Amino acid sequence: SQKAEHNLPEASQMKKGLKAALREALEAMVATRIQEGDRLESDLVARTNSLSGFVKELDKASEGISVVWRDKLLDRLRQAELEIDLEDERVLREVALFAERCDVSEELTRLRSHGELMNQIFGEDGPVGRKLEFALQEISRELNTVTSKSPSTEVKRLVIDARAECEKMREQALNVE
Repeated sequence: SQKAEHNLPEASQMKKGLKAALREALEAMVATRIQEGDRLESDLVARTNSLSGFVKELDKASEGISVVWRDKLLDRLRQAELEIDLEDERVLREVALFAERCDVSEELTRLRSHGELMNQIFGEDGPVGRKLEFALQEISRELNTVTSKSPSTEVKRLVIDARAECEKMREQALNVE
């Protein structure tokens, strides 16, 4: 056992080699993390663009929904042979309230704003993971509100697709520092 110890180099002789090996390993790790970060950023940017596309489609799909649903409501009331005075302030108020409940324009505006925030975050240096998580949480919240407010099946279908994209982004964001 003493022979084996005599064959080992002195600690001072090993120091230089160990430092070089450690430096090389750290540089490789940093390079790998940078590459992974670049791939994550590319993926998240593409998915953010995809979400922006969904918001544009939602904007088109929700155009005029309140008018369509107001007309359907009035038709149903007529089919039920109910007396409807379209000049009655109470009827007009109820129809207006229903139309307002269907209006998702504010949510779509906030979704566009959150998309812009995502793009700003991608341009920042330093840790951005928590900021991404927050922005994606807000996007998810707005999408939930859109689907709960809109009576349109087309809008609901688009929201389901957008939420799926948002969930994929949230999973990716967990890997971002």
